[in-house]
Amino acid sequence: MKYLTRLSLEVQFKAALSTILRGLDFPAIKFLHVRAIAGHHTAFSIAPEGRPFTEVIQHDLPFFTQLKTLCLTRVNISDEDLRSLLRLTTWLQHLCVLKGVDANISWFEDCRDLVSFLTIDKAGIKNVVDFPPPLPHLQTLKLYHSRVSSPNHSSPAAYGNLARSRFSWMVRQTETNSQLQNDNRVNSPPFEMHLSVEWENRDVYECIKRSIEDELGSTYASLLRVKVCRAGSLENVVETEDVPFK
Repeated sequence: MKYLTRLSLEVQFKAALSTILRGLDFPAIKFLHVRAIAGHHTAFSIAPEGRPFTEVIQHDLPFFTQLKTLCLTRVNISDEDLRSLLRLTTWLQHLCVLKGVDANISWFEDCRDLVSFLTIDKAGIKNVVDFPPPLPHLQTLKLYHSRVSSPNHSSPAAYGNLARSRFSWMVRQTETNSQLQNDNRVNSPPFEMHLSVEWENRDVYECIKRSIEDELGSTYASLLRVKVCRAGSLENVVETEDVPFK
């Protein structure tokens, strides 16, 4: 495993990633994609239920801290554990999270808690030194918005606010670093957000898309790419979206 830089796992059984990879060394790994297959009664998780999540990561999966790309598809993970995981992956540049509603159906669910967790408030944008956000190196974010309305689902505008806040913070950070280094060259850092929107008819999709674009405004419109996906054909959404994960 000494020279392995990318690892993709596709699972159809109940297990924990930490149990499978415990004792293995991945000193060069930068890319990890874990995908649980729907329709196989799968309950695949990062850590065994009941174990201290952060301790499991640090002991059994220490390579998470060096990842630059992480894709989790239908992996069973709570909002709290996902936040804990992302606090450890400080070098992450590309993140894709598609949480499954149920292992036996092909739909995904929104990540309302994750949207809130990654959104940077105005105080954080203004003071990049004292208020570093989660995933300060994040360049590409891929999420999913369901047509189903529930308390766990984010409003369309929340995605626009997230994309704008991340880009604004990165620009501010670049400007601050340039001033500290007496460098007048300010290059806007890359940031893109890809959002797959489930839809039943075109009008619903267009309404969601407009809500996001209104929140972003014309200045930030290029930051977020909204694509439509039909219910019942979502299992390959990661592959079909053509996200430039490296």
